[in-house]
Parts: sequence; structure tokens; C-alpha cells
Amino acid sequence: MATKAICKIDGCSKKVHGGGLCNTHYTRKRLHGDPLKSGPPRAAAGEARRFIDAVVLAHEGDGCLQWPFATGGGYAQIRINGKASPAYRLVCELAHGAPPSPEYEATHNCGRGNRGCVHPGHLEWKTHKENMADKILHGTHIRGERCGTSKLTESQAREVLRLKGSKPQREIAAEFGISRAAVGYIHRGARWAWLEPSP
Repeated sequence: MATKAICKIDGCSKKVHGGGLCNTHYTRKRLHGDPLKSGPPRAAAGEARRFIDAVVLAHEGDGCLQWPFATGGGYAQIRINGKASPAYRLVCELAHGAPPSPEYEATHNCGRGNRGCVHPGHLEWKTHKENMADKILHGTHIRGERCGTSKLTESQAREVLRLKGSKPQREIAAEFGISRAAVGYIHRGARWAWLEPSP
């Protein structure tokens, strides 16, 4: 019976998750570029709120203001009633008042929310649609070939779209190594909807 591979980090005896690393070290490498580097410290109770009141809300500079505590996907996090919550949303509410409605999102006009920016002047309330448009404008929206599960490059997706109606979907699928359903999604605009066909 084959034995399970063990993480390649010295002293770690956990099972391999990916890239020869256990889940913990794999995640650290993906987030920080180093399997031994962990994220910023989780703030003690009240410490993060004191930082918001004393530093964030008093900040007057133009550049992004980096959150020094724990993040989720790079976005500033704070514990409220024992639950992780977006710190930038709290900052937006403290600096600009309550959102116009619960559907509004705290957005970053700097495009660096995923790098922990909590600058009050970089935050504003917008709809989800406006937030997604901003992400595309800032280049931070993960779509197309930037998505880790994408099997196509943008030029290949354009070519799939260009071939619509010229040959059966199963042939196009075989040519690009994707499923016939994926070809159908592209042809209907359900995936890669922003693309125009190749000339």
C-alpha cells in the first residue's frame, strides 16, 4: 500500500496538498510567496478599532493606508462580535455615513483594496455593478485567463467565438481541448461575454 506524501518543509509531517506542500504551507506560499511566511497578526480585541479611530480616520495623506492586521484575500478584516468582518466597510461607514441601502458596497477608488488599503478618502459607497466595473477598470477583476481554472487564453476564446456557426461545437471543443458545453457558453455570451470575435 502506497504511503501518503509528506510536506517537503523540514519538521512538517502533514500530508501534501499541492506543490509538495501541506495545505498550510501551500496557502502561505500562494498568499505571501514564501511557504514559511504567515500573514499579519490578528489584532487583539479593541486594538484594530483603536487603530481605526486614532490612525485611519485621522489620516490626511494621498497614498494608500495599509491595514497592519489580519486580512482575508488581501482585504482588511476586523472582528466584530466574534465574527470576521470587512474593516474597510466599517471605515467607509465611519467616514462617509451609512450606505444608501444595504445593497451598497464599500468600494476602493484606488483599486488596492486587495492590498489592504483602508484610506478613508479611497473608500465610497457604490452598487455591486459599479464595483465590478471599477474592478475591470483597475485590472483587479479576476476573469478570463486570469482565473485559475481557465483552460483558454483570451485569444483562444476569441477564436472559439469567431468559429461560431462555421463548424460544429464538438469539433471546436476538440480543437481547443474543452467541453462542448464550454463552447456553447462562449457562443451564448455566458462566459467571456466581454469579448468580440477575432477578425
